[in-house]
Amino acid sequence: LVGWISQGGTPDQDIVDNLPLLRERSRDLFMGMPIATGAIKTIRTNVIGPGLRLNSSIDYEFLGLSSEEADAWEVNTEREFRMWADSTNCDVARRMTFGQLQSLAIISALISGDVFATMPILPRKGSVYDLRIALIEGDRVSNPMPAPAGRDVYGGIEINEYGEAVACYIQRPLKPGLAVAAPEGDRVEFYGSRTGRRNVLHI
Repeated sequence: LVGWISQGGTPDQDIVDNLPLLRERSRDLFMGMPIATGAIKTIRTNVIGPGLRLNSSIDYEFLGLSSEEADAWEVNTEREFRMWADSTNCDVARRMTFGQLQSLAIISALISGDVFATMPILPRKGSVYDLRIALIEGDRVSNPMPAPAGRDVYGGIEINEYGEAVACYIQRPLKPGLAVAAPEGDRVEFYGSRTGRRNVLHI
């Protein structure tokens, strides 16, 4: 190993600064190397399979219910969940079911290092539930330009003084013909400041 020369730095120097190159190489391997493709898809199949399913099991004694009432509640809740999860209405783009979104999320996380999911409330005609899921490629989360004054942002993630990730900066996709211009971005808080609701999942 005499010729193996390495140099350690901060996490930002070792990982964040090299993310674009690491992602390019990783995607190139996934698209052009069958062994790499097989490894990623094997993990996807073994971890996700057809998709994670709800297996409802409530503490009926604490809730003051009988076991029969609990069984009926659990069966109905799982049925309601399937109404949302097995429809493409759970996807903000109306393309995938919940299981397919999970499959795409794990592949994106394994190839790109991470993936983000926002969970907007978006009413639609004919849809009983308004919760939607939008997957965001890791490339679209990056430091805003110009850098926001007085805020610590690393790789598109804003950190507070305690080290907690409080917000991410999601770049909007470039419009056709404007590839030279810098994309606009939005600051999205991980938790809603008013409600405390989780807005973004960082996978």
